[in-house]
Amino acid sequence: MTVAISNLQETVTVDERLASLVTMAVESALAGGAGPRVEVSVALVDDDYIHDLNRRFRGQDRPTDVLAFPMGEEEPGAGDEPGVLLLGDVVISLPAAVRQAAEYGHGFAWEVARLAVHGTFHLLGYDHERDEDARRMQEREDAVLAALSDTELAERAGAALQNAYAPYSGFRVGAALLVPGGRVFTGCNVENASYGLAVCAERAAVVSAVAAGVREFTALAVAVEGEKTALPCGACLQVLSEFAPGLRLILADGRGEFTVRTLSELLPEAFRLHRTDA
Repeated sequence: MTVAISNLQETVTVDERLASLVTMAVESALAGGAGPRVEVSVALVDDDYIHDLNRRFRGQDRPTDVLAFPMGEEEPGAGDEPGVLLLGDVVISLPAAVRQAAEYGHGFAWEVARLAVHGTFHLLGYDHERDEDARRMQEREDAVLAALSDTELAERAGAALQNAYAPYSGFRVGAALLVPGGRVFTGCNVENASYGLAVCAERAAVVSAVAAGVREFTALAVAVEGEKTALPCGACLQVLSEFAPGLRLILADGRGEFTVRTLSELLPEAFRLHRTDA
Protein backbone atom coordinates (compact mmCIF):
# COMPACT_ATOMS: atom_id res chain seq x y z
CA MET A 1 0.00 0.00 0.00
CA THR A 2 1.13 3.54 -0.71
CA VAL A 3 -0.04 6.60 1.24
CA ALA A 4 1.01 9.91 -0.28
CA ILE A 5 0.72 12.88 2.10
CA SER A 6 0.87 16.48 0.94
CA ASN A 7 0.71 19.46 3.31
CA LEU A 8 -1.02 22.46 1.74
CA GLN A 9 -1.53 24.20 5.09
CA GLU A 10 1.39 26.50 5.84
CA THR A 11 0.54 27.46 9.44
CA VAL A 12 0.63 23.92 10.89
CA THR A 13 3.82 21.89 10.66
CA VAL A 14 3.45 18.24 9.71
CA ASP A 15 6.23 16.50 11.61
CA GLU A 16 7.46 12.95 11.18
CA ARG A 17 5.23 11.60 13.94
CA LEU A 18 2.06 13.09 12.45
CA ALA A 19 2.93 11.82 8.98
CA SER A 20 3.64 8.36 10.38
CA LEU A 21 0.39 8.29 12.35
CA VAL A 22 -1.68 9.35 9.33
CA THR A 23 0.01 6.68 7.21
CA MET A 24 -0.71 4.03 9.85
CA ALA A 25 -4.32 5.24 10.09
CA VAL A 26 -4.94 4.88 6.37
CA GLU A 27 -3.17 1.52 6.13
CA SER A 28 -5.14 0.20 9.11
CA ALA A 29 -8.42 1.29 7.54
CA LEU A 30 -7.47 -0.38 4.26
CA ALA A 31 -6.42 -3.67 5.86
CA GLY A 32 -8.78 -6.38 4.69
CA GLY A 33 -10.76 -3.94 2.59
CA ALA A 34 -8.44 -3.54 -0.40
CA GLY A 35 -5.59 -5.37 -2.09
CA PRO A 36 -1.92 -4.73 -1.35
CA ARG A 37 -1.34 -2.64 -4.48
CA VAL A 38 -3.41 0.38 -3.46
CA GLU A 39 -2.56 4.06 -3.37
CA VAL A 40 -4.34 6.74 -1.34
CA SER A 41 -3.53 10.44 -1.43
CA VAL A 42 -4.01 12.52 1.73
CA ALA A 43 -4.04 16.33 1.40
CA LEU A 44 -3.75 18.46 4.55
CA VAL A 45 -5.34 21.83 3.89
CA ASP A 46 -6.78 24.95 5.56
CA ASP A 47 -10.42 25.93 6.08
CA ASP A 48 -10.59 28.08 2.94
CA TYR A 49 -9.32 25.27 0.72
CA ILE A 50 -11.77 22.65 2.03
CA HIS A 51 -14.57 25.24 2.04
CA ASP A 52 -14.06 25.76 -1.68
CA LEU A 53 -14.05 21.99 -2.35
CA ASN A 54 -17.17 21.52 -0.24
CA ARG A 55 -18.99 24.27 -2.15
CA ARG A 56 -17.95 23.10 -5.61
CA PHE A 57 -18.40 19.35 -5.23
CA ARG A 58 -21.03 18.96 -2.50
CA GLY A 59 -23.01 22.18 -2.84
CA GLN A 60 -22.40 23.11 0.80
CA ASP A 61 -21.11 26.64 1.27
CA ARG A 62 -19.11 26.10 4.45
CA PRO A 63 -15.87 24.51 5.59
CA THR A 64 -15.88 20.95 6.89
CA ASP A 65 -13.37 18.66 8.56
CA VAL A 66 -12.76 15.94 5.96
CA LEU A 67 -13.75 15.13 2.38
CA ALA A 68 -13.19 11.97 0.35
CA PHE A 69 -13.01 11.73 -3.43
CA PRO A 70 -13.08 8.13 -4.69
CA MET A 71 -11.20 7.46 -7.90
CA GLY A 72 -11.02 3.68 -8.29
CA GLU A 73 -8.75 3.80 -11.34
CA GLU A 74 -6.06 1.24 -12.00
CA GLU A 75 -2.64 2.10 -13.35
CA PRO A 76 -1.24 -0.51 -15.75
CA GLY A 77 1.23 -2.93 -14.20
CA ALA A 78 4.58 -4.02 -15.60
CA GLY A 79 4.12 -7.03 -17.87
CA ASP A 80 1.79 -9.49 -16.20
CA GLU A 81 1.94 -7.68 -12.86
CA PRO A 82 -1.38 -6.24 -11.67
CA GLY A 83 -1.60 -2.47 -11.69
CA VAL A 84 -1.84 -0.13 -8.72
CA LEU A 85 -5.37 0.83 -7.76
CA LEU A 86 -5.61 4.59 -7.24
CA LEU A 87 -8.33 4.45 -4.61
CA GLY A 88 -8.82 8.19 -4.27
CA ASP A 89 -8.07 11.33 -2.24
CA VAL A 90 -8.74 12.23 1.38
CA VAL A 91 -8.71 15.95 2.18
CA ILE A 92 -8.37 17.01 5.83
CA SER A 93 -8.69 20.50 7.27
CA LEU A 94 -5.94 20.94 9.86
CA PRO A 95 -7.61 23.98 11.53
CA ALA A 96 -10.77 21.87 11.93
CA ALA A 97 -8.65 19.10 13.47
CA VAL A 98 -7.19 21.60 15.95
CA ARG A 99 -10.68 22.76 16.99
CA GLN A 100 -12.13 19.27 17.25
CA ALA A 101 -9.16 17.92 19.20
CA ALA A 102 -9.79 20.61 21.82
CA GLU A 103 -13.54 19.90 21.79
CA TYR A 104 -13.17 16.13 22.12
CA GLY A 105 -10.35 16.29 24.64
CA HIS A 106 -7.69 14.36 22.75
CA GLY A 107 -4.49 15.18 20.87
CA PHE A 108 -4.27 17.04 17.56
CA ALA A 109 -2.35 14.23 15.84
CA TRP A 110 -4.93 11.70 16.99
CA GLU A 111 -7.76 13.82 15.57
CA VAL A 112 -6.00 14.03 12.18
CA ALA A 113 -5.59 10.24 12.25
CA ARG A 114 -9.28 9.81 13.14
CA LEU A 115 -10.29 11.96 10.17
CA ALA A 116 -7.93 10.01 7.91
CA VAL A 117 -9.63 6.76 8.94
CA HIS A 118 -13.07 8.27 8.37
CA GLY A 119 -12.13 9.53 4.91
CA THR A 120 -10.54 6.23 3.93
CA PHE A 121 -13.69 4.32 4.83
CA HIS A 122 -15.62 6.65 2.54
CA LEU A 123 -13.19 5.69 -0.25
CA LEU A 124 -14.01 2.06 0.49
CA GLY A 125 -17.72 2.73 -0.02
CA TYR A 126 -18.93 3.32 3.53
CA ASP A 127 -21.32 6.17 4.29
CA HIS A 128 -23.45 7.46 7.15
CA GLU A 129 -26.57 8.72 5.41
CA ARG A 130 -28.80 6.13 7.11
CA ASP A 131 -28.66 5.23 10.81
CA GLU A 132 -27.83 1.60 10.09
CA ASP A 133 -24.99 2.54 7.73
CA ALA A 134 -23.70 5.13 10.21
CA ARG A 135 -23.56 2.53 13.00
CA ARG A 136 -21.76 0.06 10.76
CA MET A 137 -19.21 2.68 9.71
CA GLN A 138 -18.69 3.88 13.29
CA GLU A 139 -18.10 0.33 14.52
CA ARG A 140 -15.43 -0.22 11.89
CA GLU A 141 -13.79 3.11 12.67
CA ASP A 142 -13.77 2.42 16.41
CA ALA A 143 -12.14 -0.98 15.86
CA VAL A 144 -9.43 0.49 13.62
CA LEU A 145 -8.72 3.38 16.01
CA ALA A 146 -8.48 1.08 19.02
CA ALA A 147 -5.91 -1.11 17.27
CA LEU A 148 -4.12 1.97 15.93
CA SER A 149 -3.82 3.46 19.42
CA ASP A 150 -2.18 0.30 20.74
CA THR A 151 0.18 0.08 17.76
CA GLU A 152 1.27 3.69 18.03
CA LEU A 153 1.81 3.44 21.78
CA ALA A 154 3.90 0.29 21.31
CA GLU A 155 6.02 2.12 18.73
CA ARG A 156 6.53 5.04 21.11
CA ALA A 157 7.70 2.59 23.78
CA GLY A 158 10.05 0.99 21.27
CA ALA A 159 11.53 4.39 20.48
CA ALA A 160 12.03 5.12 24.20
CA LEU A 161 13.84 1.79 24.56
CA GLN A 162 16.65 3.14 22.39
CA ASN A 163 17.62 5.53 25.20
CA ALA A 164 17.77 2.87 27.91
CA TYR A 165 20.89 2.69 30.09
CA ALA A 166 21.41 -0.98 30.89
CA PRO A 167 25.16 -1.74 30.90
CA TYR A 168 24.85 -4.39 33.63
CA SER A 169 21.86 -6.50 32.65
CA GLY A 170 21.85 -5.71 28.93
CA PHE A 171 18.04 -5.81 29.18
CA ARG A 172 16.71 -2.61 27.67
CA VAL A 173 13.12 -1.55 28.26
CA GLY A 174 11.02 1.33 26.98
CA ALA A 175 7.64 2.52 28.22
CA ALA A 176 5.00 4.88 26.83
CA LEU A 177 2.18 6.06 29.08
CA LEU A 178 -1.01 7.37 27.47
CA VAL A 179 -3.09 9.83 29.49
CA PRO A 180 -6.53 11.37 28.86
CA GLY A 181 -6.32 13.91 26.06
CA GLY A 182 -3.87 11.84 24.01
CA ARG A 183 -0.63 13.04 25.63
CA VAL A 184 2.11 10.41 25.95
CA PHE A 185 4.89 10.28 28.54
CA THR A 186 7.83 7.98 27.87
CA GLY A 187 10.49 6.38 30.01
CA CYS A 188 13.35 3.88 29.82
CA ASN A 189 15.18 1.80 32.38
CA VAL A 190 18.23 3.42 33.99
CA GLU A 191 20.60 1.05 35.79
CA ASN A 192 23.22 1.82 38.40
CA ALA A 193 26.33 0.09 39.71
CA SER A 194 24.39 -0.14 42.98
CA TYR A 195 21.63 -2.36 41.62
CA GLY A 196 19.02 -1.22 44.11
CA LEU A 197 19.15 2.28 42.62
CA ALA A 198 18.04 1.13 39.17
CA VAL A 199 14.84 2.73 37.84
CA CYS A 200 12.41 0.77 35.68
CA ALA A 201 11.06 2.24 32.45
CA GLU A 202 7.46 2.02 33.65
CA ARG A 203 8.15 4.02 36.80
CA ALA A 204 10.22 6.56 34.85
CA ALA A 205 7.18 7.24 32.64
CA VAL A 206 4.86 7.49 35.65
CA VAL A 207 7.14 9.95 37.45
CA SER A 208 7.37 12.08 34.31
CA ALA A 209 3.58 12.21 34.04
CA VAL A 210 3.03 12.97 37.71
CA ALA A 211 5.69 15.71 37.61
CA ALA A 212 3.67 17.31 34.79
CA GLY A 213 0.56 17.31 36.98
CA VAL A 214 -1.17 14.26 35.49
CA ARG A 215 -2.90 11.80 37.80
CA GLU A 216 -5.03 9.75 35.40
CA PHE A 217 -3.62 7.15 33.00
CA THR A 218 -5.31 5.38 30.10
CA ALA A 219 -2.82 2.79 28.82
CA LEU A 220 0.83 1.83 29.14
CA ALA A 221 2.98 0.17 26.49
CA VAL A 222 6.12 -1.69 27.53
CA ALA A 223 8.63 -2.65 24.83
CA VAL A 224 11.57 -5.01 25.09
CA GLU A 225 14.03 -6.51 22.63
CA GLY A 226 13.89 -10.06 21.32
CA GLU A 227 11.00 -12.32 20.42
CA LYS A 228 9.27 -12.46 23.81
CA THR A 229 7.36 -9.81 25.72
CA ALA A 230 7.99 -9.02 29.37
CA LEU A 231 5.65 -8.17 32.21
CA PRO A 232 6.31 -5.17 34.45
CA CYS A 233 7.87 -6.11 37.77
CA GLY A 234 5.77 -6.21 40.94
CA ALA A 235 7.04 -2.84 42.11
CA CYS A 236 5.97 -1.19 38.85
CA LEU A 237 2.56 -2.84 38.98
CA GLN A 238 2.06 -1.48 42.49
CA VAL A 239 3.11 2.04 41.44
CA LEU A 240 0.75 1.94 38.47
CA SER A 241 -2.12 0.69 40.62
CA GLU A 242 -1.78 3.80 42.79
CA PHE A 243 -3.21 5.84 39.90
CA ALA A 244 -4.98 3.46 37.50
CA PRO A 245 -6.01 0.05 38.88
CA GLY A 246 -7.77 -0.85 35.62
CA LEU A 247 -4.94 0.30 33.32
CA ARG A 248 -4.55 -1.40 29.92
CA LEU A 249 -1.07 -2.79 29.34
CA ILE A 250 0.33 -3.24 25.82
CA LEU A 251 3.29 -5.62 26.00
CA ALA A 252 5.46 -5.40 22.88
CA ASP A 253 8.41 -7.46 21.70
CA GLY A 254 11.31 -6.50 19.45
CA ARG A 255 9.37 -7.42 16.30
CA GLY A 256 6.62 -4.89 17.00
CA GLU A 257 4.08 -7.56 17.94
CA PHE A 258 2.19 -7.14 21.19
CA THR A 259 -0.39 -8.57 23.53
CA VAL A 260 -2.85 -6.66 25.70
CA ARG A 261 -3.41 -7.34 29.39
CA THR A 262 -4.96 -5.36 32.24
CA LEU A 263 -3.35 -4.22 35.46
CA SER A 264 -6.19 -5.64 37.55
CA GLU A 265 -5.58 -9.02 35.90
CA LEU A 266 -1.87 -8.99 36.78
CA LEU A 267 -2.24 -7.46 40.24
CA PRO A 268 -5.73 -8.30 41.51
CA GLU A 269 -4.89 -7.63 45.17
CA ALA A 270 -2.88 -4.41 45.07
CA PHE A 271 -1.82 -2.92 48.38
CA ARG A 272 -4.03 -0.08 49.63
CA LEU A 273 -3.25 2.16 52.58
CA HIS A 274 -6.40 3.24 54.39
CA ARG A 275 -5.70 6.22 56.58
CA THR A 276 -7.85 6.98 59.59
CA ASP A 277 -7.73 10.54 60.85
CA ALA A 278 -7.47 10.79 64.62
